[in-house]
Amino acid sequence: LKGIYATNDEMALGALNAAKAAGRTLVIVGFDASTDALDSIEAGELSGSVAQFPKKIGELGTLTAAAVARGESVEAFVNTGVDVVTIDNITTYKPDAKPVAAAEPLKIAVVVKAVTSDYWKIVGSGVEDAMVTDPGIEATFLGPNEETDIEGQIRIIEAQISAKVDALAVAPSQADQLQPTLQKAVDEGIPVVLIDTMGDLADLYCAGDYLFCGGSLVDRGGHNIIEAARW
Repeated sequence: LKGIYATNDEMALGALNAAKAAGRTLVIVGFDASTDALDSIEAGELSGSVAQFPKKIGELGTLTAAAVARGESVEAFVNTGVDVVTIDNITTYKPDAKPVAAAEPLKIAVVVKAVTSDYWKIVGSGVEDAMVTDPGIEATFLGPNEETDIEGQIRIIEAQISAKVDALAVAPSQADQLQPTLQKAVDEGIPVVLIDTMGDLADLYCAGDYLFCGGSLVDRGGHNIIEAARW
């Protein structure tokens, strides 16, 4: 048993108490969005409740009855609407509820071959665009001054691993020399996306349109760097 849907909140709260007594954590949803149910949802206990709209029931019920009295045709079923109340929208139904805290932004390190190159500056502008598109991203655009500074690129990546970033997007100057460092990131649970250079290490690869890669990282799997970090 993984979940329970009850036809009213009293039954849902009863099921919640039974689950607690049995040491079980279940998805439990009630019906009516009663005050007690809303309190329980706010406390992180009840998963949700289906809210009806009594005012709309009164309004449409009256209008429908009047239409029938006038001999007008009416629908056999008049839907007055419902809404599922969860912790995400509870303030709509319980204004004094404490809003859900905003999630910490994902820290994404984009490490390129050389930050001084016009070629890679375009990628950097794409990284800035990505943060506008998705405010949940906090990205840093990094790299050595020269593409020949392989050791410098390795040091930058190692520093980001130590900082425990949520994901890395890397354009390795020498893939074979960076392989151990990138493997270290993977071993520590940090997703790695390769840009510009194909490699066997990363599952995701983005190349071709560099503004697109830096900014969207979508069609070739690059945007999955964000989803992978959120998993």
